[in-house]
Amino acid sequence: MSLRGSLQITLPVLCLITISCGMREKPANDAIRAGIITSLTGPEARFGQAQKYGYEMALDEINATGVFGKNLELLYQDDTSKPEVASLTVEKLADRSDIVAIFGAYSSAATFPAAAVADRYHIPMLCPSATTDEITRQGYQWVFRVCASASDYGRTLVEFLTRVADAKRLAVVYENTQFGSSVARAALEQAPRAGMEIVAYEAYDQGGTDFTPLLTRVKSENPDAVLFVSYLADATLLMRQSKEIDLNPKVFTAGGAGFSLPDFLKGAGDTAEYTVSVTQWTPDAKWTGSREWAEKFRARTGYEPS
Repeated sequence: MSLRGSLQITLPVLCLITISCGMREKPANDAIRAGIITSLTGPEARFGQAQKYGYEMALDEINATGVFGKNLELLYQDDTSKPEVASLTVEKLADRSDIVAIFGAYSSAATFPAAAVADRYHIPMLCPSATTDEITRQGYQWVFRVCASASDYGRTLVEFLTRVADAKRLAVVYENTQFGSSVARAALEQAPRAGMEIVAYEAYDQGGTDFTPLLTRVKSENPDAVLFVSYLADATLLMRQSKEIDLNPKVFTAGGAGFSLPDFLKGAGDTAEYTVSVTQWTPDAKWTGSREWAEKFRARTGYEPS
């Protein structure tokens, strides 16, 4: 069986491992090994740790029955939240004949270059959380995505703002990364089609400490809705500084990421009020087993699943 085209599909992890076992040399022992690339250190470490919790739960469930009578082993690699490290890590894993597939990385910035390396080495790579549309527009034959894309984020946010919030004037503030620019661009393209005017479109460099000048420019345009696309530290700071200058639209919206972590609520406190974020999943989703899985996650980790 050959894998053709760079696909964005909901593909069970176990299915990908099954397919890839016939493509690369199987391990000599009784284990099937997959490589995990995520951010265990650096600014995206909180997200990487959440991913690791999920991988560990999945591993226990899979190994309760095994794969072709074998156990699955996960080999974790820390990309340190840096795209260049993610690429080098794919090369390191691809050189091992016992690795049948690679999962990761967390961020779009790290996944985009890493996917190119995986495709060059002809090793299946599953993208669990990187949303930038560009990953699946390159014609890769070995790269798959199982999460919603940035264009899905933009469409969902615009639908909410027009149908629920009745917003007419939107300001977009986004971090200048693969993830941030992808979600912002999707909103920029789709808002006018829904009759919404983009009154501000502001990019910033990740990890800033003073967003006041940017937010003051946004406030001067008198938006009735603001869209932030940011990771955790910036998300918290943007909300706090918005309150300090009394930037007070009808609603703040957010493109997931930092706004979807429980840590955001702890850090932003009451400045997070009237903020609505799109996200990949919530514990009260109507999918079979969703709530039960969330309960298992809390019991195992003591942490709220994001």
